[in-house]
Amino acid sequence: MDDVFDFMMKYMIMPMIFVLITGCFLALFVFLPYHFYDQWKNPPQKFSLVIDEWKCTGGHEETYTTHILVGKVMVPNTSTSFVCDRWDRK
Repeated sequence: MDDVFDFMMKYMIMPMIFVLITGCFLALFVFLPYHFYDQWKNPPQKFSLVIDEWKCTGGHEETYTTHILVGKVMVPNTSTSFVCDRWDRK
């Protein structure tokens, strides 16, 4: 039985441990620094929209109801806001 365990340790378990340690080493010392360098060197593209160039051509009103504690009574507070669903260039 000792021969079986020696064989498993030498040819199965030790190579798996080596692969795991090597993978962790690569992740910590190669891939993560490269990822941070790449993010620093090439940040994600940003864009901005000028609101004066656009107009709302379609939307709807949404009604929200929240409850406010007044004394010991919960009073519903209803508010309405307009939400634009479609924007077109002027």
